[in-house]
Amino acid sequence: MLKKTSSTRQMQTKDIELIVDYFVKANSNFLKGMGVDKNKLPSRKDWINTLEPDLEKPLKEKEFFYIIWELDGNPIGHSNLTNINFAKSAKMH
Repeated sequence: MLKKTSSTRQMQTKDIELIVDYFVKANSNFLKGMGVDKNKLPSRKDWINTLEPDLEKPLKEKEFFYIIWELDGNPIGHSNLTNINFAKSAKMH
């Protein structure tokens, strides 16, 4: 049996479209099950344009922080922080 290798890493530019598409291309009922109203999501373009510059900010200034889950070097999921008040509070997905 082949051993699977799992890991996590910080989001990179190449991950942004995958993350955004996870939400904007998802079925409304699937999102509703997570408490997400698809009608309240930003457009794909606006979301990408928000995440790209934030990725380059220093850690203490970030508005968003994404962790990518990998299996054998391939992204399979993510977790993220929003509404970050550095070293005090944030919301987690």
